Amino acid sequence: MGASGGSRAARLLGVVRRHDRRRTPSQPLPAHLLSGLRVHGINWLVEVVAVEAAFLLAFLVRYGGRIPAEYRGERSIVAVGLVVASYTVFDLVFHTYRIVWRHAVLVDMATLALTVLATAVAIGWVELGPMAGDRPIPLSVLAIGGTLAYLLLAHLKLLPRARRTISQGGLGRPLVIFGAGQGGITLAKELANHTDGYRPVAFLDDNRRKVGREIVGLPVVGTREALGRALTHFHAETVAVAMPSQASSKISEISRAVLDAGARPLVLPSLSELLGGAQLSLRDIGIEELVGRSEVTVDMGSIRASFTGRSVLITGAAGSIGSELARQVAALDPVRLVLLDNNESGLAEIRDELERTGGHPEIVVATITNMGVITRTFQRVRPDVVVHAAALKHVDILENQPRAAVEVNVLGTWHCARAAEAAGVGRFVFISTDKAVDPEGVLGASKRIGELMMVSLAPSNTVFTAVRFGNVLGSRGSVLPKFERQIAAGGPITVTHPDVRRFFMSIVEAVRLVLQSAAFAEPGRIYVLDMGDEVRIADFAQRLALLHGLRVPRDIEIAYTGLRAGERLRERLVGLSEVVSRTEHSRVRQVSGPASCSRAPSWDDIVEGLSSAANVDDGVELQMRLLAEARGPTADILVT
Repeated sequence: MGASGGSRAARLLGVVRRHDRRRTPSQPLPAHLLSGLRVHGINWLVEVVAVEAAFLLAFLVRYGGRIPAEYRGERSIVAVGLVVASYTVFDLVFHTYRIVWRHAVLVDMATLALTVLATAVAIGWVELGPMAGDRPIPLSVLAIGGTLAYLLLAHLKLLPRARRTISQGGLGRPLVIFGAGQGGITLAKELANHTDGYRPVAFLDDNRRKVGREIVGLPVVGTREALGRALTHFHAETVAVAMPSQASSKISEISRAVLDAGARPLVLPSLSELLGGAQLSLRDIGIEELVGRSEVTVDMGSIRASFTGRSVLITGAAGSIGSELARQVAALDPVRLVLLDNNESGLAEIRDELERTGGHPEIVVATITNMGVITRTFQRVRPDVVVHAAALKHVDILENQPRAAVEVNVLGTWHCARAAEAAGVGRFVFISTDKAVDPEGVLGASKRIGELMMVSLAPSNTVFTAVRFGNVLGSRGSVLPKFERQIAAGGPITVTHPDVRRFFMSIVEAVRLVLQSAAFAEPGRIYVLDMGDEVRIADFAQRLALLHGLRVPRDIEIAYTGLRAGERLRERLVGLSEVVSRTEHSRVRQVSGPASCSRAPSWDDIVEGLSSAANVDDGVELQMRLLAEARGPTADILVT
């Protein structure tokens, strides 16, 4: 064989091999066809029988219950074959057989209609063309049959779904859905197929144009004002807030309204979570979400400029605030991150957590009351930034043991400040509290002294500043974990007073704003974070119980124990003598006033005097001395 013949043979062999590859999938072709026949064959047979029955009924309707003789016999066989062939072709063309009708939507019904219409048109074309002289199906019967075929097929397709809906109609607890938009409609449809223990009974929506209408079989009974009536009328105790595209503050606002109406709110994942792959399922609203604060945005550029590539030391790093500071600072890629605390176990936990995400923090187990250890640590590390979060914070404990407040909150803070100054630290941020505002107790007085220390150190080369905020949700010693434990134990939930109120924010939000404050802080300035509105603790407890499906007092009691030593009914974020001014960030304000700028005392002498007094007395006299130093020369106007 010549070269040309060999090349032709090679090309022919290649074509044959390619053809074989196309005809030899992972599953043999006959087996593949048999598998498809097993899956869809029964469905096709039922559909074909239904279409034939529709055309038979069309004949009976058209001719008053009797089929004329000319359309019997051979013509009827041709008609049956024509209908079967036409419907089968367009069933395959439009893939109607693939539709899962239990989840059918409008486009599926349109596909079915298109299949039937194409079948009727094809039959009509054949009858008006090749079979024009001997039509097996009159055009009038063709029109009636096509219509009946669609109606019959649609009912057959949706029958399993309707049967399931009817069978589940009385199952599950009644659920009112707030939000008659796409999220609510999708949820209602999903619950119709999978109850998940709930049965949707009605919609609520703030869009008044939807009120009075019916959507997916459920009435839209009113706006937010109708919430209480809807719960009573439908005997519902749960409301699904189904508005995934709305802002978190809007979701929180509606969830609080649901709780105030005595029902339990459930929410859907947010739109961003759904786009990220989250399942469309109901969940309890988080207590942080319930507080209703809008998401905090910060200037990451200025924060990174202050922390990225810098050496950072955090005191009290094993505590709630300190550990979150460690997480957020670690994410800013500091060149060195040192975590200092006397809680060895807590330090080990946050170290292990950061190491799992690629961080490499240094651990220092030390107490801030030991001046020698603190000085040596600061000299060794020489940090660029220090965030001083170490403190004792329990109001009633410190009220009874003011000596501890002096040693840790006063003496320890002064040790850290002096050590930072001596080590050439660039920025020192003191974490303060709303209890420092016009203090009446030991904790507030000790933290107010810390603020005044920062003010008096303004002339230093180190930028000393204080950041003041209220309670953080979930921190150790806060009401949230205490209430959670009490609810788990069956109650009662203990609240000190029916009218006690507090400011709340999440730990993540507080720390983010602390870092933002540190980025633009000026020497000797006191900054206060925007805490939003006060929260009545009794309402907070009641809402938390409802989140657990418990009603007060039906399922769990709230017991009032009386105000603890040193506790106030209400806290303030700004003192009576202080003036508030804006800063670069809308959620951070600067405070100043006579007490924070009129004196620059020798804190070495004051701290030494307080320390000596603490060694002698741990009672009322030490409390009074602390309050006197905290109030300073403006004590006469700092009266609550």
